[in-house]
Amino acid sequence: MNRRQEKSRIDLIIGKNICKAREARRLTRDELAELMGITPSHVRLIELGERGATAVNLSKFSRALDVSVEMFLVDHNEKDLPCFEGQDLDATAGRLKITNAIGSLTARDLELVICLIEGINSL
Repeated sequence: MNRRQEKSRIDLIIGKNICKAREARRLTRDELAELMGITPSHVRLIELGERGATAVNLSKFSRALDVSVEMFLVDHNEKDLPCFEGQDLDATAGRLKITNAIGSLTARDLELVICLIEGINSL
């Protein structure tokens, strides 16, 4: 796959994920565009993968849809990856934030978090 094909594939993945997140939030393209301060046609082109989303726009989509930017970048058709359909987006984004936070903990802090979780589970 050459660079152009790879960029097209990435734009399609991002666009599809933005569309799924928007639909899960029950927003129209017009409503999302208004929240972001861009045109509905720009939202449409990004969702269809015909235009790439800039880092600034990915950040705006993330805030408007209350989803982490990382969720837009993953091909959710691959096995064992979270998907927007049928899931609470807040919970999915929350799990991703927790995973990222845990990854940066020291071994001692991780042990404390595990003890805390075990204590909550035993209630």
